[in-house]
Amino acid sequence: MKEATGTVTAYVELAGQGAYGLALDGGGRRVSPMSQASPTAQSVAAAHHVQSQVVTNAQSLAASSNSQVLYTTHNLQRGVALTGDAQAIRGLAGHPDVVRISRIVPKERMNAISVVGTGALEAWRSTGATGQGVTIAVIDTGLDYTHADFGGPGTKAAYDKAKSSPTMPAGSYDPQKVVGGYDLVGDAYNGYNAPAPDSNPMDCSESGHGTHVAGTAAGYGVGADGKTFRGEYSKLSSADVQRLHIGPGSAPEARLMPLRIFGCSGSSSMTGQALDRALDPNNDGDFSDGANIVNLSLGSDYSTVDDPENTMLQRLIDKGVLAVVAAGNAQANLSQGDVYSIMGAPANNPRR
Repeated sequence: MKEATGTVTAYVELAGQGAYGLALDGGGRRVSPMSQASPTAQSVAAAHHVQSQVVTNAQSLAASSNSQVLYTTHNLQRGVALTGDAQAIRGLAGHPDVVRISRIVPKERMNAISVVGTGALEAWRSTGATGQGVTIAVIDTGLDYTHADFGGPGTKAAYDKAKSSPTMPAGSYDPQKVVGGYDLVGDAYNGYNAPAPDSNPMDCSESGHGTHVAGTAAGYGVGADGKTFRGEYSKLSSADVQRLHIGPGSAPEARLMPLRIFGCSGSSSMTGQALDRALDPNNDGDFSDGANIVNLSLGSDYSTVDDPENTMLQRLIDKGVLAVVAAGNAQANLSQGDVYSIMGAPANNPRR
């Protein structure tokens, strides 16, 4: 950021604790969202107050730097993503509420071959653990929740109806599988224009990346008849799985929370907002419905050590959330800007 010129997108971290930290016992007790603790009126009010403060500060910083607000964060940490002239944004460093300013590197979709030999089938048989009670936030291109792999109708008509709606139509998805979710960007977003969010995280038909990723993680599976598989996973044999039209995901009974940060094409600078949203998907100050796992099958070949999303990921991990992140295919660039404690990256945890 120090040497950046021209128009950039940067994240400005603000002083003060995030709303999630304030909701804990003094912000010091490490609590997993698995606890599903009920919120108090005081904690909800505190969360809304933090959000209001961040929005006010963001608007002030944007005005003083002649920048545009891309998004704000208030759950994990207080901050604002700004797009504007690099020199003007650097000038905000002297503001008393500014902790640090980091350039946001646009992220691209990343994918790999299907899971082979993971041992999931044996794990289902020996432990019975199939993902029940776990919520996975898939930060990606969205989710075709009408697909039979997720308990939807599995028809083109259902997809077309859902795609044209600003919200998720009742009857187009399985509420036991798809919980929460939000479109942070809209179809036309390409990583450089203004996002147009709504409440329908439907994947684009020409993309399907997020749908594929979600299926690998937590799809029910689809039988040879095209219907959602509803059998017992712990009793499946390798031959049974091979006879399915679509095999189950690694945790087929986990819930999915699609957080859409990509439009139908291009890259994205919205990862940070999705990480923040994963703790409170409907933005109501109640953290009991937050994700237990965040999946990011995305990245950049050339990132920076002070990428703001690294800090957000570390703070999310500190809250007890497991992060599963694409390692990438950039060879020596894999370790640049690496984060400890995540699945999918070549790093060790120094605190264990």
